[in-house]
Amino acid sequence: AAPAIALNPASLVFQTVTVGSSKTLGAQVQNAGTAPLSVTGISSCAGTPGSMTWTPTAPFTVLAGGSVTLNVTFAPTAAGALPAGACLA
Repeated sequence: AAPAIALNPASLVFQTVTVGSSKTLGAQVQNAGTAPLSVTGISSCAGTPGSMTWTPTAPFTVLAGGSVTLNVTFAPTAAGALPAGACLA
């Protein structure tokens, strides 16, 4: 028995978010495996701005066959494009 993680959708597209406002998008952290999935940490990848946050924060558990909604919020503090490689790991 082992967990099997999947993210649906695999990427989020924030489109235009005005400085001083925020936009939250959700993704399902899914466990297609047969054992509980322990998410022990979530961090932003290099180049991802600190204006991107998420809930829930780790740790959390996804039961076998279950899912947890990961809400990702982008609240830009300066004008410009969000780096194409911005990600959470």
